[in-house]
Amino acid sequence: MTPIQSETFNLCLTEKDILAQAKTGTGKTLAFLLPTIQKILNNRRLKNENVSALIIAPTRDLAQQIHIEVQKILQSIPEIRAQIVFGGTAKKVYNDVKELKKTKPDIVIATPGRILDILENYSDVKSNQFKYVSTLVFDEADRLLDEGFLPACQKILTHLSNVKQKGQILMYSATISKDVKIIARNLLKPDFKFISTIDNSDTPTHLSITQTSLLVPDEDIYYAAYSLLKNYMEANKNHKIICFLPTARAAQVSALLFSNLFKNISVLEVHSRMVSSKRENSVQKFRNANEAIIFSSDVIARGLDFPNVGLVLQIGIPQNLDQYLHRIGRTGRAEAKGSAAIIVTDLEQNFLKKLHLSNLKIVEESVSFSPRDVALVKTALENVPLERKEQAYRAWLGFYKGFLKEFGVDLDTLVSRANNYALNVLGCVEVPKINWKLESKMGLKNVKELNRGEH
Repeated sequence: MTPIQSETFNLCLTEKDILAQAKTGTGKTLAFLLPTIQKILNNRRLKNENVSALIIAPTRDLAQQIHIEVQKILQSIPEIRAQIVFGGTAKKVYNDVKELKKTKPDIVIATPGRILDILENYSDVKSNQFKYVSTLVFDEADRLLDEGFLPACQKILTHLSNVKQKGQILMYSATISKDVKIIARNLLKPDFKFISTIDNSDTPTHLSITQTSLLVPDEDIYYAAYSLLKNYMEANKNHKIICFLPTARAAQVSALLFSNLFKNISVLEVHSRMVSSKRENSVQKFRNANEAIIFSSDVIARGLDFPNVGLVLQIGIPQNLDQYLHRIGRTGRAEAKGSAAIIVTDLEQNFLKKLHLSNLKIVEESVSFSPRDVALVKTALENVPLERKEQAYRAWLGFYKGFLKEFGVDLDTLVSRANNYALNVLGCVEVPKINWKLESKMGLKNVKELNRGEH
């Protein structure tokens, strides 16, 4: 039993609200799952076909991971049923609701938007199945209580009056800031228990990870990444690698590129542009593989636990420092050793300064690549569909436009750099076109170097 499990198990069996903090990879999921299931078993005589426990996760991928863990436990407890609900089409919502009515699950694992949709728009399901929810779990609570998800979580609570009055709310996270504590106090009962198994004298996970940075010209981004990945795989057998990109489209292009370069290793992708079934399939393949590389935007940056990840490579910058830390936290889990590297261009180097100012021990390194490496990458890029490159270009513009102030550049300069990215990084023959709708949406009117036209 891990520290977070031994500290919270018995408390979870009471009705006391809990805010719990523990390092990544230390068994937080089982810390709330096992006592939650035990409580359901203890109260079977009160069973009235209502949902007993609602577990909320910020992403569908984390929700799916929790659902897998629940199903493993319930293999030997067939009388308890669990269902997962997350975003998708209107038809999927209809099917989720239909399944809820049919199976009458004891446990529901959900993303905030989807469960709020059901609670607000399907009054019969709310009154018949969610009226007596006794346990509400927020996994990755720091993410759920930030500005993006907080309004939805607050609304969810207004629909679950039984939890507020007689039930229990459990919040688990690896990082809990002062702001999160303040918000949690407003949502939890006044006598809630705060538990942290992180010793102030412990080395934070990110400090135990070997971190390096590489500053390269735009056109060398993929050459540097190829050289770094190739050298790492030659030196480290049976290790998995996660590569993070700024956008889903960049992850998509990178996966296509490196699948052409690495024929003897499984190259996977997981990002928001994939349908749920394919995302889940990629996640499972990566989890079960001995050696693999997976390219992602951010859907696996938090919460998801993959064994034996030896390297996290970021090609381009994340949104912020917090995202950087969560990304590199996919390696070095449960006291294991890990490495992290980030490749940036001069446009992004202010982010490197932020990292150094944050007292992170990041070693600046250089990387060399041969003319043969360059030729291989160029050939592999030629086999990436033009449509995917054009989509990556437009996504690049959308992402980096949010950093104008931080980079200290104007729109004309940014578009010029984007055009260089298209021609000399992605290998486009000409700068992709931007139609008038996207031009207007991105606020790019009157920018001289924009290649306007239909696409």
